[in-house]
Amino acid sequence: MSFLPDNYEAPASSGGNYMKLAQGKNTFRIIGDSTKGTAIFGWIGWTEEDGKRKPVRTKEKPAARLFKEKPKPFFSFLALNEGAVQCLEITQRGIQDALVELVNDPDWGDPKQYDICIQREGEGMETSYTVIPKPKAPLSEADISTIKEKLPLINMEALYEGEDPFAATKSDDADANADPF
Repeated sequence: MSFLPDNYEAPASSGGNYMKLAQGKNTFRIIGDSTKGTAIFGWIGWTEEDGKRKPVRTKEKPAARLFKEKPKPFFSFLALNEGAVQCLEITQRGIQDALVELVNDPDWGDPKQYDICIQREGEGMETSYTVIPKPKAPLSEADISTIKEKLPLINMEALYEGEDPFAATKSDDADANADPF
């Protein structure tokens, strides 16, 4: 008998405040509240600053000549991922279209009521994504508590300014009683 079972796999790194779609299944719950909204939308282009790529997000489509690469539409929203509140940014059109279809489908509707699994396979130009909604289910009390604690401190609009939406999470100056549902 060993310390860990033979089939033990260490959990994947959560990536801090930002969720990235890893190979395989990525299951999360979209979260937000009625006062702050759930997602921001717009266009993302990339610039270089001090030799590093830097994202520039705008609400309106920018002129293509402003960036080396053509700007893409993006969705950026808060997700509950493995018990952590994280920002997930989606630039893949197929995923965006699938999420819009779910929201507009009367059987699914509000994605805050069910988990979504995005399965990623392949690498580079051969990467494919499958979006699968999970059965509607309530969140656990622990998840609700985490959301109520973190959500009021997060400012998704900061992304448009090139700032960190989680900057205030290091401060205790916000009301943690906002209704996230």
